[in-house]
Amino acid sequence: MISYQGIPIQDLIRIDACGNLLNAYSYPSIFASGGGSGGLAKQSDGKIVVALGRQTFRLNSDYNSIDTTFVSGYTDANTGLLGIETNSNDEIIIVGNFGTNWTTTAGTITYNSNMYKLNSSGIPDSSWNGKSLTWTSPASEPFDTSARKDYSGKIMIDGFEGINGNSSYKGVIRLNDDFSLDTTFQASGFGAYGGNTVFTCEPLLNGQYLIGGGFQNYSGYSNQDFLVRLNNDGTLDTTFDFGDYIGNQYVFDIQTQSTGKIVIADSGNNVIRLNNDGSVDTTFVSGSTTSLSVYNDTKVLLFPNDYLLIGGSRSEEHTSELQSPMYL
Repeated sequence: MISYQGIPIQDLIRIDACGNLLNAYSYPSIFASGGGSGGLAKQSDGKIVVALGRQTFRLNSDYNSIDTTFVSGYTDANTGLLGIETNSNDEIIIVGNFGTNWTTTAGTITYNSNMYKLNSSGIPDSSWNGKSLTWTSPASEPFDTSARKDYSGKIMIDGFEGINGNSSYKGVIRLNDDFSLDTTFQASGFGAYGGNTVFTCEPLLNGQYLIGGGFQNYSGYSNQDFLVRLNNDGTLDTTFDFGDYIGNQYVFDIQTQSTGKIVIADSGNNVIRLNNDGSVDTTFVSGSTTSLSVYNDTKVLLFPNDYLLIGGSRSEEHTSELQSPMYL
C-alpha cells in the first residue's frame, strides 16, 4: 500500500470500524524491499509484533506508535517473512523463505535457515541454533509456509519440504510451546515434493486438522488429493473423502462454519462447501470468479454468523492487481 483515502502511507495502517484512518505508521524501514506478508502476533501485554515484507517491528499496546524498545530485524533474500507466532513466554518464531541471514543492530547471524526464534524483545536466541526449513522443489512451486496456533496452544507450521534435515517431517509439523518439534504429531503421507504444496492448515476444535494444498495420493490413497483430514497424531482420517471431483484443483484456503461444514477456495477460482465427511454440500450455491492467473492468493474469512468474505488478487508472478472482496 502507498496511500489510503488519499493519504500517503507505508504499508501498515489502523482503521476504525467505519474505515476511517486512525494510524499511518512510520516504522523503521531497515530493509525497504518487498517480500512476503508474515502477519501479526500478539504478546501478553497487548503489544503486536509485525512481520512485514522482510523485517520485524512492534506496536505498543495502545497501537498508536512503534515500540522503539523492540530490536527490529530483517532478511535480505528471497520471499521474506511468511509466518510469525508467539508462545506463552512472549518469545517469537518467524518462518519463511529467507535463507540463513537475520540482521539486527547487533549484526548479522547465520546459524539457522528459514526460521528463527527471537526473545520477547526481538533478539535472536543463539541457543536455538541449527534449525532449518528445507526447500528443494522446482521453482514453479511456491514457498508458502505459515504459522498459527491450534486450539491447544501448540503451533502448526505448514508449507515446506523438511525440517532440520529430516524429510520424514514435511508439509506440516506441530511445535510445542517452547518451539521444539512435537514428535507425537507426524504427517507422514506426503510424497515427493508433497510438502511444498501444502498451502493451508485449519485446526479443528476436536483436535483434528484439515490440510489443503496441491498434493495428491496422500499416504498412497488415490482418493486423498488436495484436502485431507488428519487426526491429532497426524495419521490420516480415512472417513473424510474429498475426492477429485473438480479436476486437479489445489485447495488454497479453508474455513469451518459453526455447523461443522467446510468452505474451501481452490485454484479453479471456485468457492464450495463440503459436508463433514468431505462430500460436496449441494445446498450451498457454489460460485467461481475469473482471473488472469491465480496461485495461492484466494482467502476466505469467516464471520461469527457463518457469513463469508472472499478476497484475493489476479496476478502474474505474484504482481497483485487487487480485486474487490465478495461478501456471502
